[in-house]
Order: sequence, then C-alpha cells, then structure tokens
Amino acid sequence: MPITPITLTGNVHDRIGNITDTRRTKVWIVACDANGPIARIADPDSNEERFGNAPADVATDGTYTFTDLWPTNAATSPSDYYYEVIVDYPLARGVGGNRGNGGRDLWRSGPFELTASATMADLDLDVPAITATWRSAFRDEMQAVATVAAASATAAAAAAELASDLVGADTADELIATVDADPGSALRIQQDARHAASYAAKAVQTTVETGRLSAATLDATIAADITDSTETGGAVWKVGPTQINVRQHGVASTNTAAQNDAAMAALFAEHTNAVFVAFPDRGTFNFSAPLPARNHLQVSGRGRQTILNWTAGNMVLVSGSTLMQSAVFRDAQITNSGTASHLFDVSGTGGFIHTTFERCNIKPGVNGASILKANIYNLFGLTFRDCLLMRNTTATVPAFDIVGQAGAGTNNIHIEGGEWHSYECASTPFFRADTDSGSPIVNMTFEKIIGEQNHGGMIHVGGAAVVRVKNVIDYDSSAYADDLFRFGTGTGGATSNAVDIDMSGSYGSATLAGGKAHLRISGGTAHRVGWIPKNASQSGTVVTPTKGATVRRDSGAEVPPYEAVASLPVTMTLDQHTVIVGATGTITLPASAPAGQRFVIKAVAGGGCTVSGGGLTIDGSATRALAQYEWMTVVSNGTAWLRI
Repeated sequence: MPITPITLTGNVHDRIGNITDTRRTKVWIVACDANGPIARIADPDSNEERFGNAPADVATDGTYTFTDLWPTNAATSPSDYYYEVIVDYPLARGVGGNRGNGGRDLWRSGPFELTASATMADLDLDVPAITATWRSAFRDEMQAVATVAAASATAAAAAAELASDLVGADTADELIATVDADPGSALRIQQDARHAASYAAKAVQTTVETGRLSAATLDATIAADITDSTETGGAVWKVGPTQINVRQHGVASTNTAAQNDAAMAALFAEHTNAVFVAFPDRGTFNFSAPLPARNHLQVSGRGRQTILNWTAGNMVLVSGSTLMQSAVFRDAQITNSGTASHLFDVSGTGGFIHTTFERCNIKPGVNGASILKANIYNLFGLTFRDCLLMRNTTATVPAFDIVGQAGAGTNNIHIEGGEWHSYECASTPFFRADTDSGSPIVNMTFEKIIGEQNHGGMIHVGGAAVVRVKNVIDYDSSAYADDLFRFGTGTGGATSNAVDIDMSGSYGSATLAGGKAHLRISGGTAHRVGWIPKNASQSGTVVTPTKGATVRRDSGAEVPPYEAVASLPVTMTLDQHTVIVGATGTITLPASAPAGQRFVIKAVAGGGCTVSGGGLTIDGSATRALAQYEWMTVVSNGTAWLRI
C-alpha cells in the first residue's frame, strides 16, 4: 500500500525572531537516523523519498511548507528516523558586529518525529546552541541601556527606577549580573521579554532537555552562565559544558608545545552535544592528529589571524562508514604545511555533510595535495563562503577533486565569494568534479569568485545537473593550457544538464592553447549561456560549439567566432560552428552528428564551393553548391542535414 504523504508548515519568524530579508532566507528539511543524516528513505514497494536537493520557498511573510513528507511511523527503510529543519538567514544590520548587509547565521531545530501533518509551532523542539553573535548584540544593548539610564536618571520616574537597578554596575558584564540578580526588576522583565528565545536556548542546551524548564531552573542556568569569568579578550561567552573558550585550557597567543597541547585539548574535547571552540585574536596552533569525526563541531578564530596548522597529515580524515556532519569553521587560516596529505580526505560509504567554511584562508601543504579530495558515498551541503582558497605553485592536483560514488548523495556544493589562487598550475583545473555512475551530481553554485593564474582552468565538471556559474572571473597574463570552464559527460555516463553560466570568463592578456575554449559544454540539455567576457587583447574561442547540446543564449551574449578556411578539401569537426570558405573545392560536413548540431557555411571565393553531406544527405541531395557570397545554415536531425 502506498504511503500517504503529509505536510509540515512553519514561519521563520516564530523560532528566530524578526528576519529582515525573507528573500535571502533558505529553509531545508533533513531526515536522520541514529548514524546521522540519510539521503533517502524507501517504502516496501521500493519507492524512495530523497532529501537535501533544494530548499523550500520562503514567502514574504516568513511562511514555508514542506509537502510530500513520509510519516516517521510509516513502514519504511530505515524504520526508525526523525526530521530536522535548518534555516539559513541573513543577519540584521548591526547584529554581531555586522555593520552592513551580507552576514548570515544558521538555526537548526532539534530532532522531532512527524506522524501527521503539522506546523512547526505545534512541535516541542530541542533548541540548538545559540551563536556568539547573540552575545555581542546583548552586551552592546546592555552598554547602551547603561549609558542612557545614567544620563537620564533624574529626568523621570521611569528613568529613576531604571537607574536604581544599575547601582554599582560600571561595565556591561556587571550590568548583566545586576539584571540577573533581581528577576522582579523592571529592567530584568524588559530584557526577559526581548531575549526570551535566547535565554530558553541557553537553558535547553545546558541541561540537554527537550521539555519546558521551570522558572527556578531557568534562573539558575542563566545565573551560572552570565557570571562565568572565563571570558578573556572577548573570545566567546561560554554557555554550559558544550562551548569552550580555548583559554580555559591554558591557551595564549604564542606557538609553544604547551600552548599547542592546550589547544588540542580544547579542540578534541569529548562532548555529547554540539561543541563550539573559540580561539584568541591571533597566534599559530599546531595539531598532530586529524579532527575527530564528530557532529556539530564549530570552530571560530578571530579576523583570519588565527592559524590552525595540521603538521602530521589531514585536518579531516573520513573513511569507511564514518560520518562527519554539521561542522562550521570561521575566521581562521587553515593549512597542513609540510605534509603530503590532502587537507580534507573523505572516502568510503559514510559522509561529509552540511559543513560550512566562512571567511577562512585555506591552503594545502604541498603541490600534490588538494584542499578537498573526495571519493565518497554522501557529500552534500558543502559551503565555502568568502574564503581565500589557494594551491601551491605548480600544483599537480586540483584544489577540489571530487568523485561521487555510485550515484549517491553528492549534491548541494556551493562556493560563494572569495578568491581562487593557483600560481600558474597548468596541469589541472582548480575545481574538478565527476561521478562514476549514470546519476549526476545535483545542484552546484559558483558565484562572485575572482581567480588568478588558473592555467589549467577554473571549473571542470563531468556529469552534473543544475549548475550555476555567475560572476566568476580569472585573471592571467600568460596562457591557458586547458578550457577555462568545461561541462560534459562523467566517467559513469551521466551528462551535464541545466548549466547556467553568465558574466564569467577571463580578464587579462592570456591566450588559449590550440583547440581550448573559455567555455565548453559537451552534450546535455537546457543550458543557458549569458555573457562570457574576455579582454579585447585575448585570442581564442569565447564559446566553443556545444556538440549537440541544447543551449538558450540570452540576447547580447557573444556568439561563437567564425573560422576562415583558406584551402580545400577539408572535413569539418563538431567543434566548429561558422566557417568562411575562401577557396574553391569541397568542404565536407561530419559523417555523424547528434540531433541539433548546427553549422553556418559561407563561400567568398570567386568560384564558390561545394558542400558535401559526408555520406548524409543535405535536403535529400549528396552535395550542395554555393556561389560566391552565398551561404547556408544546416542542422542535423541525427540521420541527415537540413537547410534552415
């Protein structure tokens, strides 16, 4: 019997508060079992439901709906699983040091069962750890309140009552302690109302409970956390046992053996809940072992001045059925200097899932090492945002070298903002992805990226569906040894479909090696090619003919350039498009071509030329004569050439 689907609706404002820009807010739902997220669920009839491919639409009022979900108590494989909802939303101006637009944060619900259609407001959820941005906003607000109250204490009775709560509070931390000490004060009541959601999150996280807490438990939790004295240098506000300021382990800002040991103790500490590790403003910290493959690890440096260096191999090593998910790394320099290992080496039937890097500088240690080397069953939800990504000079492997195994969950890979530096690496592209089966990699985004000296190309993908490349520009003054962008068929036979590329190309005086292109799309359907810019001094192809691919070109886009033919006979190739024939004789079309392949041929020689179908007919004839200045366009239907 087929499973009757159910729906889940919600509103992003209910759990997070007022989000100022719902257009830039994304909401996902994931299914998890005891081992973490699962990519698919099957019923007894082998029907499947898949997860992780696309977010739900968020309306202007913040509402969203997930449809066609399967109840968690239905007869499925696996039989025991639950759901989680993830919200990726923009921060309001001024929150957490964000003085302008562009900052983002994540909210993730706790696990919940769903046996019938429901709304998020009906569910009793485990609220996850709050981020340090809320702490900064709260401290700033407390300081502002203290300043206003001190200046207006005699102006009105309300101001006088407020000022009475501030006696002896000279700093923001002292004010917080004062507010907490008197739950009945006007200021405490006011701040409880304004920050109730964050207070509740702190309490739930600390006690690891999913139900509501009593007022006494909540007050005790807040008092223990607010009066914590381990905060030094503004690194982080410690919340319960699951957030760690590395200073608690004796870490200072110098690179010594003792400090490295202390940093490892903080980073490798075992916890049952999510772990947030904050490093001080600057310093180099060396680690001699890969990170443990745990879930919900968050690591934060300060202003990219914190250097995290793995001296004995990989930073992340996932193999076999190991799973690492929901990790976040921010504001740090990450490397493994002097080692021949890839920074992130993931393989096997496990997964590297929902991992985010923000405002990081990342570089592997040697020429033969990649930032990410992946040959794995589940690789999805991987995001690099505003990062400087680098390879060593004359590197021999791509910075990203990804192979999706057996058509599994390799999808949702996003690189947004930042720079790609290759330092004249000519043998391989910066980003390479492939799939070893007939199932494509789904949903990849590359946006607002500046590259430099990527001689081996920027992005080469075999077998992908729904790929967006926008505002990706490489600068070089030398020569490209390979295509700048290439999308084609994977080693397992999957074609690349729905490639959307615009405002992406090269800038500088670099030329292209013979037969290479700024953009090459081989096969597939539903592509959209916008403007592919190049510097006026460059030579070479702007957009290579697409070998039968279905391409929709926006108005104003550059078209494939023509080629001049000075001598005949000659046989055309599928990589050509428009030819100007300046000799008398026969030019022959390819003997076989996919449906949709198109050629434009114009004769300019005094005696004209003859066009042969190469064994196929041209409107029913073996050949077609063109007089001087005559031209024709032919298109293949797979078995013959037709004039249009």
